[in-house]
Amino acid sequence: MPVREPVALDWNLFPWPEAISVFARGLGAARLGLLADARVAGERLSVLETNARQSGEELFARNIRVLRLEVESWIAQQDGDPTGAIELMQAAADLETATPKHAVTPAPTLPAYDLLGDLQLEQGRSSKALEAYRQSLALYPNRAYSKQGAERALQATRP
Repeated sequence: MPVREPVALDWNLFPWPEAISVFARGLGAARLGLLADARVAGERLSVLETNARQSGEELFARNIRVLRLEVESWIAQQDGDPTGAIELMQAAADLETATPKHAVTPAPTLPAYDLLGDLQLEQGRSSKALEAYRQSLALYPNRAYSKQGAERALQATRP
């Protein structure tokens, strides 16, 4: 699963870029029901989180933990544990909100509140989904994905 191209780069010094790629693969696998692949991604994210922490990169470790919690949340959802899925995603959203943004990193790959909204919609909880998308928009204004999610949730709340 590790994405380590080009091989001339010492990837052990850069857990954050690898984590983003592993997260994308893991989230996609979880949402497609490919749980073995998603679990491999979650395990790799755990290793990358530990590596970042051990190298003194606490801020990156926290960001990688957010990604790991998001993947684990969707695994829980696919495993038939909707309550656990919401708890994990809420933990990711809370951690993301409490983590300062590093000066050289972009905004979150996919905001945790957007993923919480997606999860709430998947579970048929459209009012809660709308709250999550609105929270995402409060943190990251004008995100097209958040706006679209809020619209989907709003439509789902109407009889």
